[in-house]
Amino acid sequence: SIVPYLLAWDLRVKGVLQVFAFMSCSYWTLDVGASFFKGFYRNGLLVWFVPDVFFVILDWLCLPLMQLNDADAGFRLFRFIKLGKAFRLFALIKLFRTAKLAKLLTFHLFGNNRNFEKARLVYNIIGIVIVILWMNHILGCVWFAVGNFVNADTESNWIDGASAAHNRIPFTEMGLMYQYFTAFHSAIAQSTLGAVEITATNSVERIYTIFCLMIGLVVGSTLVSLLSAGMVEMKMLSQYRDNQMRLLTQYLRENAIRGQIGTAVRTQVLERLSDLAKLKSSDVPVLSLLSRELRMRLHSEVCMAHLVSHPLLRLCMHLDDRWPLQLCDAIEVVHHHKDDCIFAPCTNAKAAYVLIDGAMLYSQTPGSSMVAEEWSVELSHRCWLSQAALWSEWLHVGELTATEPCQVLEVNADACAQAFIGNRVVGTLASEYCRCFHACLAAAKPPMAEWPNDIEVQFAGFGDIVSTMTRESRINIAMVSSHMVEAKAGFLQSSAATDQLRAELLDEVSAGKSVLVLAPNGDLERVLSLAVLRLSEQDRAL
Repeated sequence: SIVPYLLAWDLRVKGVLQVFAFMSCSYWTLDVGASFFKGFYRNGLLVWFVPDVFFVILDWLCLPLMQLNDADAGFRLFRFIKLGKAFRLFALIKLFRTAKLAKLLTFHLFGNNRNFEKARLVYNIIGIVIVILWMNHILGCVWFAVGNFVNADTESNWIDGASAAHNRIPFTEMGLMYQYFTAFHSAIAQSTLGAVEITATNSVERIYTIFCLMIGLVVGSTLVSLLSAGMVEMKMLSQYRDNQMRLLTQYLRENAIRGQIGTAVRTQVLERLSDLAKLKSSDVPVLSLLSRELRMRLHSEVCMAHLVSHPLLRLCMHLDDRWPLQLCDAIEVVHHHKDDCIFAPCTNAKAAYVLIDGAMLYSQTPGSSMVAEEWSVELSHRCWLSQAALWSEWLHVGELTATEPCQVLEVNADACAQAFIGNRVVGTLASEYCRCFHACLAAAKPPMAEWPNDIEVQFAGFGDIVSTMTRESRINIAMVSSHMVEAKAGFLQSSAATDQLRAELLDEVSAGKSVLVLAPNGDLERVLSLAVLRLSEQDRAL
């Protein structure tokens, strides 16, 4: 934005201006390199790459010319210097890139903030104000250049009039700051249809004044309306919270709720009003325009990344790549606020849960669970809870509470069962898995195991359950698992050694000596079955 000022006042670039000019050229040079590699790795150069190269070369060529004064050059060099300085005006197009970069930076700074909407509105308002000031800066510089360089048909210009208003002191001999802000004031007055003591005195100035008035009428009014709309939207954004808090205060006053309870209620309501949940599909009305199949594919793409942490579901997705579309009706992403209770003890479990984001606390007490003392545990990302609800009639034996705003993937048990039943390939495997899981669940009790809870059923891991399945199912799971690992990482590539190893592993599985399953990290896992005999006296000393 300093280029119009340098051209209008015909200044030599030196001192601080020279440092800023060098920093600007260096920045855009580095930006060209970043744009090249970014575009290259995305299979094509970006749209701005070629113009950026042109403008950067132009900047570096014009930089030494801007340090020369017109008086230091001959006639030909004088024209060349003028041309080089004028070319720098084309670099103003890069300001559109700067505005886009500023917008992306603001999104990354505030995108995950709870007050992102308010931050976005503030950014828009500040951006509109900056655009208004920048537009008048350009108009003011051009206005000064018109008065300083253009030959007048009336042998007079507005600079002469400004000089007459200051006791005949030449306007060009006044300070640069006063000259600039006088031109800037005149530009703002013309673009906003305001009044100023400076008037046009020749044809060119009259034409430019008419142009500024049209700019002010069209562009200026548009920017002002955008500014007003942004401020109204910001007011409406806070108005909802203000109305809700007013109703809450009235309710507490009418019911004589005071002291700690009233304070706690107000604090939690304010916190939850400020908690910005991630958008769900129901929050985006245009998604209803999609076909059912495309909408289900989109929903599947959103949710399936979290379901692959379950080995059986991952196996089913590999067996039939269209089965996840049948599972879509059973899946829902739910946002929970801090201190929300996801489920309570002694209630019917209707779904399994996967923690997507945030933090939750699971706890058990002797009054509602088969534990000797109260205990709790913090749950991590992609942790499964209440899996037993998918394969049995299950009562929750603990309490799950959100310790901070979190997202949870809920898998409805009844809808999931319908998805398994509707697919013959995965339905047969799921049916046997369900039978074996229920047997492990029923056997999980003292003294052989701890009582099961909503997080874990001892000796009911995926490898333990597959070990109790039929020989045919174990072989099929082993073959599918090995193929999945081979397709992902090339672990079992086609070679004599790997083929022999694979044949030996499958022979072990066929003989019932081991099973091959997928580990949670996607690697192939070999599980052996061991028989352990424990001898002890009545006092359990041995």
